[in-house]
Amino acid sequence: MPPLLPASRPLDYDGLVAGALGAPVHGWDFGWLAGRALGSDPTWSYPRLAREGVDRSTRVLDVDTGGGELLASLTPLPPRTVATESWPPNVPVARARLGPLGVGVRPAPPDAPLPVPDGTFDLVLSRRGRITPAEVHRVLSPGGTLLTQQVGSQDCAGLNTALGAAPAHRPGSWTLRGVAGALTAAGFRVVTAREEWPLYTFTDVGAVVYQLRMVPWQIPDFTLDRYDSALRRLDARIRTDGPLRVHSHRFLLHAAHTFLPPLADDVGRRLLGEPLAAAGTDRTEPWPTPPTVPSCPHPAPHRPDDRGVAPAPDRRVAATRAWFAAISSTTATDPWADRHDLEGA
Repeated sequence: MPPLLPASRPLDYDGLVAGALGAPVHGWDFGWLAGRALGSDPTWSYPRLAREGVDRSTRVLDVDTGGGELLASLTPLPPRTVATESWPPNVPVARARLGPLGVGVRPAPPDAPLPVPDGTFDLVLSRRGRITPAEVHRVLSPGGTLLTQQVGSQDCAGLNTALGAAPAHRPGSWTLRGVAGALTAAGFRVVTAREEWPLYTFTDVGAVVYQLRMVPWQIPDFTLDRYDSALRRLDARIRTDGPLRVHSHRFLLHAAHTFLPPLADDVGRRLLGEPLAAAGTDRTEPWPTPPTVPSCPHPAPHRPDDRGVAPAPDRRVAATRAWFAAISSTTATDPWADRHDLEGA
């Protein structure tokens, strides 16, 4: 087996750290870590599942596309494909990669509605970015599907422990069970649910530093000066005891839009307590075939409640259209920017 650290790679602490600091950080490409950080992939293949979904779809939305790396790998894409990105430095990277493919990239702040109209897409993809179930339900057409691979709240918690940093997230705050329950409460039927904690191995301290540059929310207050002593101790530990091994946290959800309004809060709370598939197992059905249903001018959140009373118009629609107006003048690469046939009936 070839050595994990080639002889040409500087082996002293300062050289490893300098190399990590000088490496490019663009989009969501971890290629620099090849041979230095190993593992982290679950047993399922999200790209393969996404490819199958894209082949069955005509309108696709990729939420939090990063630098567009995965979406670009799924070509040919349907002509009506859009991507959103919440991390501002990634937006120009994604536009440069996806623009030539005819895919518009729209900035989408984490706390704002997705900048797309109601009922537009038959497939929503999201590989890493956290999803808001009600927003995904809003933008999907009846019978549409969501395929998402999420990074759980326990992801790489061992890095924080090794460096004496506070946990990145509250334990248990983002898990398969919680998100699946929230999707069900928002009006989805969960088709597939899987959760795993793959081993992730760092062979040198430079790989750790680069990982924290790529994923700054892992240790939000990370700087070399603040963590100098901890990094040097970790470097010595790796040299003495071998690579640092932590666990990533991934879960997969495939859910179908059920044509029904979101469940009442009390029903949703009861569903959150229902057991799902055990970790490392799956509960799967084939990709659902959307039934033929009459076009409805009002998406599910606007339908009457169980008392027959229609709620007030959803203010998110106006907010979304205002967002479109704000970005249309600056998103010249977006082929949908000036289209009006996506607003629904």
